[in-house]
Amino acid sequence: MISLFILLSFFIFFIAVLICLPRSVKVELSALPSPAWIYLQIVLSLFYKKLIVKKRGPKIEVNLTKPVRISPTRFQGFMRLTGFAGQDGKVEPASAIIPASYPFVESFRLTMQALAHPQFPFPILGSVLSKNRSILLREIHHEDKLFFDCTVNPNYRITDKGHVEVDVVTCAHAMRTANDRGSGSSNVMVWKNTLTIIILTKRMKKKDESSAAASGDTSPSFGRLVTWHLTGDVGRRYGGVSGGLNPLYPW
Repeated sequence: MISLFILLSFFIFFIAVLICLPRSVKVELSALPSPAWIYLQIVLSLFYKKLIVKKRGPKIEVNLTKPVRISPTRFQGFMRLTGFAGQDGKVEPASAIIPASYPFVESFRLTMQALAHPQFPFPILGSVLSKNRSILLREIHHEDKLFFDCTVNPNYRITDKGHVEVDVVTCAHAMRTANDRGSGSSNVMVWKNTLTIIILTKRMKKKDESSAAASGDTSPSFGRLVTWHLTGDVGRRYGGVSGGLNPLYPW
């Protein structure tokens, strides 16, 4: 009897969560979603998403309708973790320069919400980070109020091993100042990030065309500039700053 009650409760909870999931491919949020809600969606997606190979999917957009300020707590944790803080490990948020890699920490939950969207065709548990590129279009100041928007590129690529590569583009906009060029909108893009993940699927042979031509990958080759020596807990510490709970972080 107790087991039946537990199963029924779980079923009702599962249905309630499904009802709350976003339906439209364009989602507008007034605040960043909580990590608990995001990862609940990701776990539940295992029940209805399959690891199949696709070359195209829906264009999913997740936008913040209200601006957010840089979190002093997250910023200081990031600066200490990445070595940007002083020798004493302290940093003054009001005077520090915002690194180009930092806005990703603030927008991480928006990116995860886009990938957890019911219409994104793949479960992302077990996906692998391929590459990430951040562009700082102008300096970001601590007093800036940032609007974030995130878009999943609907054109996927098939890798040499037959897995699926997906680009997620996140942008930050701030109020236009006298130093910003152009006119029109009151907001100006100050940061753009392209996150590329690989969805590990059942391997599929590619057609005769070369992998570079098929994927449109024209990324230049890079030489080694510097070697970083990191402590063993850096992954867990970064996850604590960004809100990421990827099980790979402990390793």
